[in-house]
Amino acid sequence: RLDGLRVSLKRPNEVEIAWWFHDAIQVPGAPDNEQRSAEWATDALARSRAPDHAIQRITSAILATRHRAEPSTPDEAALLDLDLAILGASTADYDAYAAGVRAEYAAIPDEAWRAGRAAFLRDMLTHASMYHTDAFRDELELNARENLGRELAALS
Repeated sequence: RLDGLRVSLKRPNEVEIAWWFHDAIQVPGAPDNEQRSAEWATDALARSRAPDHAIQRITSAILATRHRAEPSTPDEAALLDLDLAILGASTADYDAYAAGVRAEYAAIPDEAWRAGRAAFLRDMLTHASMYHTDAFRDELELNARENLGRELAALS
């Protein structure tokens, strides 16, 4: 998907670097995964002598994958949509993803898992759109809503 977006991005190489780093640190349940991933990227890029302005944009993009605010640039919007593209995948691919997420959080008891996952799914379904770009919205929104709705029903 990223390769297909490159021509529409202002700084495709920076988006790609942010993509590679955005989930570099992934500790289930940790509230600071994105922050720690951004710090790792900042350190690695600084040691590689990347320009400070590029490091700042990449770090900002990584932090945007917390999905707590609207993206500040079209490149960030594309990165956020890439991050959520799996939600609009085919039924089989989405189900495999959902099973993988459950396996990642295997230490959480079933009841707590169902409650937490259901809250996440309901929250996602309240958004007017899960995607920020027209291309992702047009291609994936309907499938994403169907996938999340199906998973939510299965958790009940």
